[in-house]
Amino acid sequence: MVNNFNLIYKVLKELPECHFIHMQIVSRRKDGGDNKVKKYYIITSLDELEYLEEEMKVLSKLYNARVYANLGIKSLKDLNRMLMRSQTSYILDEVYDNSSKRLNSLAGSLLPVKKTWVVDVDDPQHYQDIIRLLGDAVIESFPTVSGYNILTTKFNTMQFSLRYPEVDIHKNSMGVLVYYGKD
Repeated sequence: MVNNFNLIYKVLKELPECHFIHMQIVSRRKDGGDNKVKKYYIITSLDELEYLEEEMKVLSKLYNARVYANLGIKSLKDLNRMLMRSQTSYILDEVYDNSSKRLNSLAGSLLPVKKTWVVDVDDPQHYQDIIRLLGDAVIESFPTVSGYNILTTKFNTMQFSLRYPEVDIHKNSMGVLVYYGKD
């Protein structure tokens, strides 16, 4: 079982007003799921996250799914502008589909106001060396099912990739595993 909610609270401390983080419950094929987003969240405060934490855990167990977060803080103002443009375009083109799915997609594609990267270390053997290499760029490290997600500020991704080609670097993605209820 993985439970990183306490680390999420530590990293976010306070979300600025009119900003959010994007979270999803994802049923992955490799865990026996259907590779679909079961539910998404636009979290605008730590109180809201605390209120929804238990729901996320229950749904994670129900769907045998994982709770992921994109910890790049994003602007609600920018999201609403993107949503209005998208809705207007769809209406003018007479496309009337599920706008809830569109909101999730737009929230995911919106660039954060403060960029972060997630280094996905699946081989714990390299973990300490990677932490040393990243140095002051490391914000926090999150245990995962098979290794670690290391949340960072900007660093030389090209140089890093040359040294660790097998390690994925996620930019503006659901890179941080927050919760997985399977033992």
